[in-house]
Amino acid sequence: MMRKVKITVIKVYFFPELANAYLKDGESVGPCPYFKKGDVFYWDGSDGAPIGKKEFCPWARNDIRRAMKAIYEGFNPCDWYNQEHMEIECCNDGIRPVVFKLEAVEE
Repeated sequence: MMRKVKITVIKVYFFPELANAYLKDGESVGPCPYFKKGDVFYWDGSDGAPIGKKEFCPWARNDIRRAMKAIYEGFNPCDWYNQEHMEIECCNDGIRPVVFKLEAVEE
């Protein structure tokens, strides 16, 4: 069996007041263009990006890489979750952050 990390988008946020205050195009930029709630990706432990039906944001990949690697290698990074080998992470975009559920799956 091969372990992979399943990455599910569980929440997409957008703060229009921050966009209007700090972005050239204000709130017209909208929420993150890469992800929608329910999107699923799989990561096989390689140097490549997680695979799904669309491209995985390279900035978000960098933000959650530590957790992806820990889960892939079998560590239980946080003991406060109600499921082993699972973690909730998010990208660090302060105007349109995305929240991910990462979990180990066996194929």
